[in-house]
Amino acid sequence: MKLNSLYVTVEDMDRALRFYEKLFQKKAEVKNERYSYFELGPISFGLYNSAAEGETVKKGENCVPNFEVKGLQTWYQRVKTISPDVGPIISADNMRLFQFRDSEGNAL
Repeated sequence: MKLNSLYVTVEDMDRALRFYEKLFQKKAEVKNERYSYFELGPISFGLYNSAAEGETVKKGENCVPNFEVKGLQTWYQRVKTISPDVGPIISADNMRLFQFRDSEGNAL
C-alpha cells in the first residue's frame, strides 16, 4: 500500500488556490470549483470544495498534512507573509517544525 493523494476542504476555491500557489510556488495541475490539486512528488495535494456538490463537510483539522522542507527558517519567514496564523518553530521528536493555518482555516 502507498499513499498517493490527500485533500483538505475549502470554502473559497479561488482564495485557497491563491494561498497554495504562493505556498508551493507553483500552479495547480487541475483547477475547478469542486476539486483542484497540486502534484508534489509522489503525492497529489487536493483542495475540495464540498459546497460545489451541495455537501457540508467540517473543515479545519480533518486532515493535517506535514511537509518536509529544506531551509526551515526560509520557509518559516515566507509562510509568515501568506498565512493568517503561524506558530513558533519548535523542536519535537528529533525534528524542528512549525504549524500554521491556510486561508480556509485548515491546520498544516
